[in-house]
Amino acid sequence: THALKITEELHDQKAAARCLINIAAIYYEQKQYTTGIETLKRAFQVGKSAGDERTMGRSLNNIAYMFLGFKELDSAFVYAQSALRASEVAGDLYLIAFAKRSLGDIYLAKNDPHEALANFNACLGISEKEKNTFLKVSTLHRLGMTYSALGKYDKALEHMLQGIGIT
Repeated sequence: THALKITEELHDQKAAARCLINIAAIYYEQKQYTTGIETLKRAFQVGKSAGDERTMGRSLNNIAYMFLGFKELDSAFVYAQSALRASEVAGDLYLIAFAKRSLGDIYLAKNDPHEALANFNACLGISEKEKNTFLKVSTLHRLGMTYSALGKYDKALEHMLQGIGIT
């Protein structure tokens, strides 16, 4: 919170929004989802005031994850779709991929593995294009888990081993 106070005193809205997102991540780890959501909504508003679509997209995506933590899948879905739109406006491929991965997680939680696969594969394509190893490995893991849930164990193993080979 000290960093947040400094950024606010300097009137650096983008830095303040990043601080708020980081603070919310701590609430997420502590499973304090309600406080995390409120903090992320504040980050979104700060980003909106600054005209920062990237911050808006990241905030919305993180809110979706908080709702996923609550198992409030409809709210998670709405926020993830909003995150995808904001990320597309920002033209940020990483955030687009991240939103697609979030949508995949939500579809998987909604027991819709086929839509989950479509979103995970879209995320994987972007992560490969952008050469983002973290996103690629985490998506390969999710693809493996989804194929496993479908009983397609060979494909599950293929994706899991591919992810292990990268790390």
